[in-house]
Amino acid sequence: MDYFKVPEIEGQWVGYYELGPEYGQINAGERVEFRLFIDQSNDGQFSGTSVDYDGYGSNFDIAKIQGFIDGQLISINKEYNDNLVIDEIGNTYTDNSRPKPKIHYTGTYNYNLYRYEGVFEVLCNDIPFGDGDIVEVLTGKWEAWKDH
Repeated sequence: MDYFKVPEIEGQWVGYYELGPEYGQINAGERVEFRLFIDQSNDGQFSGTSVDYDGYGSNFDIAKIQGFIDGQLISINKEYNDNLVIDEIGNTYTDNSRPKPKIHYTGTYNYNLYRYEGVFEVLCNDIPFGDGDIVEVLTGKWEAWKDH
């Protein structure tokens, strides 16, 4: 592997995302392991799927992903088929009466660790209010590396 070269984006990637402070004192720092399957890329644009497979609040639904890379920078939008909700005590259930959250990952490639690292934000609980909307923003960090 060339030390200063980002690997091809196509293929399988494994990683985790870690819940930030907005998830509450009990849940902050919890990790969810995931796998990305990137099957198409063209001119820095890519698409594929993602699945959570272990960890607090895992959504075992297959999510669609679309994104782009520019040098060592990466941006990914993720959308699940269903709206998974986690209640105050950690139980999960599907609630499709509300809009699905908008999930966005950004990051950079760490040449020393051979992985992408970054932050994510989830825009959820979109509630109309006056002339606009009230949106809850949840954050955290993530890492992913190529599965060889």
